[in-house]
Amino acid sequence: MKLWKKILLGLIVILLAVAAYILYLFQFKEYDTADSEVTEITRETYKIELPDGSVIELDENNNIVETAGNVSTDNGSSNASSDDDTSSESNGGSTGDTGTNNNGSSDSNGSTNGNTSGSNGSGNEDGTSSGGSGSNPNNGNNSGSSTTVATIKAKYVPVMSELQGQANGRIDALVGRAYSEYQGKKASGESINYAYFYNKYTSAAAELEARTDKVFYQVIAVIEKELVANGYGKSHAQSFVSQYEAEKEARRSSLLDRAMSR
Repeated sequence: MKLWKKILLGLIVILLAVAAYILYLFQFKEYDTADSEVTEITRETYKIELPDGSVIELDENNNIVETAGNVSTDNGSSNASSDDDTSSESNGGSTGDTGTNNNGSSDSNGSTNGNTSGSNGSGNEDGTSSGGSGSNPNNGNNSGSSTTVATIKAKYVPVMSELQGQANGRIDALVGRAYSEYQGKKASGESINYAYFYNKYTSAAAELEARTDKVFYQVIAVIEKELVANGYGKSHAQSFVSQYEAEKEARRSSLLDRAMSR
């Protein structure tokens, strides 16, 4: 009986030693995994265009660079238009004043005044009515409150699709590089060290994932800012986060599946 216990104990020690050695090979042993092609894949610049035309870029040194779009140009056009409107209102006010000096004898002048500026045509019934419609552009400026969470989020769906597409493209390139290296070693008669491949490409995949995460959460910050600006809570962006995390898990599984099937 004691002999069987010794044999069983010996087997357990051997199994533990083998498990520890495998763990050492795959997790702790350092390998020379320097590869310029892998580095080029993992550190390829991300460039994501936002709905307003601005661009979020992650360079090879892991720095976020934000480039403004055509917002300033649009504002300039808007300001120019506003100046024209102001000038028209000023001229319209003069016309209204002329109509008043003529004791309102010219209905057309009063009407014109009312359409241009409600305050200047307030003395004229038609002017008051038209003046009310003249205040509608101000109400239009407040129409931002009619922007819904759904419309805000819909603008960023293509942005998320573009980010996912770029990430998947890099994963494909990484798998292709691993397979190419494996075939090269096999063709040259070199021994295949699976622990080396595991360490090299899981590290590369982890770096790629971290860079993708950085770009993604930069986009999320932009979405949250727009939500808050329209009176909504940041939590409405959480659905993007949940979907992204699910897609990230799918990418990991896909990477392993494709690597094993090669």
